Amino acid sequence: MRFASQWYDRHKAELSAIKTYDELETYFQGGELEQAFRNFALSQDKLSCTEAEWTRTKTYMMPQVRALVGRYSPLGENAFYRLYLPIDKTVEKAKEL
Repeated sequence: MRFASQWYDRHKAELSAIKTYDELETYFQGGELEQAFRNFALSQDKLSCTEAEWTRTKTYMMPQVRALVGRYSPLGENAFYRLYLPIDKTVEKAKEL
């Protein structure tokens, strides 16, 4: 949450201009958000990981980061859930029960 809040503080104008999910997806393309998150993580309690560890975990971590940042766009909570639910296995597990 802290990273997403700081990202919003620095990119408020860009995020505030986003009106559609396609625009939000386009905004997230490229590596700027990912690299900024990795730098943020490294700055917190000396948290670090190898490139191999990052490659394994980023497919789970980055959708969460994008969801938290997307929540700050005008799309709000809808953006959060649209970006987060594809990796959230809770509903899938509940259906199995």
